[in-house]
Amino acid sequence: MTTGLSKTVFLVLLLGLSLASACCLSGESTPASPTPVSTESGFAFETQAPPVSMSTLLPMPTLVPTITPTPVPLPEVCLLTDFADDTALCSGLTHYEIALAIEPSLSQVTGHQEVLYTNMEDRPLKDIYLRLFPNTPNYGGTMTVTNIFVGGLAVNPVAELQASALRLPLENSLQIGESVTLAMDFSVGVPTTRAVGHGLFSYVNGVMALPDVYPFIPVYDDEGWNVEIAPTHSDDVYADVASYEVTISAPDEFTVITSGSCSQPRDGTWACEAAPVREFALVLGRDYERANRRVGDVVVNSYYYTGHEVGGSLALDVADRALSVFSDLFGPYPYTELDVVETPNYLGGMEYPGLVVVEDSMGRR
Repeated sequence: MTTGLSKTVFLVLLLGLSLASACCLSGESTPASPTPVSTESGFAFETQAPPVSMSTLLPMPTLVPTITPTPVPLPEVCLLTDFADDTALCSGLTHYEIALAIEPSLSQVTGHQEVLYTNMEDRPLKDIYLRLFPNTPNYGGTMTVTNIFVGGLAVNPVAELQASALRLPLENSLQIGESVTLAMDFSVGVPTTRAVGHGLFSYVNGVMALPDVYPFIPVYDDEGWNVEIAPTHSDDVYADVASYEVTISAPDEFTVITSGSCSQPRDGTWACEAAPVREFALVLGRDYERANRRVGDVVVNSYYYTGHEVGGSLALDVADRALSVFSDLFGPYPYTELDVVETPNYLGGMEYPGLVVVEDSMGRR
């Protein structure tokens, strides 16, 4: 488990570590991905210069446990002091307020959200789209959205793309620079096998992995709304950066790990914030241990199963060294914490803002 986990952490961090708060830019889950360009068939990627080989910059550490005897406290704000004003610099930043109630015994999530959306495009918008990723074939779950209001008016949505997208027709076009609030309820069924989508969205072995478990607004650009069916083997999310305030209710025996930062739970409720990020991901687990340390001003956390201390410690070492190298190469990491989380996926791993999941030794179909 330890060798596979170390390689996975190295590769996923190499691909997915976000090192700058990219205000007001659109992008995929991996901010460092090549720029998408329009083609007749959809999106292709510009060819870029080969990346610098990391093999000489980041040698693999030895398998020596370095668990911090006294854990570093988790931060309760999501941005470092030097970046605290970044959200204010992002003109028209979409803001999500989400309340999630998670019922692992039912493999279900219910939620309510309100979204403040501003038209930052160069034309009025006649409609707004929502993406419902749990309904895509690659996720293998279900999502139902009800009680949709736009600007206080009830809206009858139009389902498209196998119900993975909802078009919300507007009674009056949203003018350039104009803002509107969307409110809605939703419920999500989470698959209990990892047979679909590499198990990245699932509830397996006491671990609930929940990327994109809420309806979100996709990018609008010169091609219109980007609402294609999510590919089976690729990063799925193409979204503008946004700010998030998320409350999560879950059983006390679960550890909750999210993009951004969360306050200490009170009566089974976590209050979390993340900004500016392109999506919000969370993981819940019954049997997690945590090793962490400070890397500069950043708290780096490794969450691993009980009994996997050596691999969890190695994951922490790799994340520590990767963060230091990437900060030197590309610029400072703006968030207060970075989480590496062992989950029962079988892709090897996947990167989300401030949170990287890596495959466990039992992550097999």
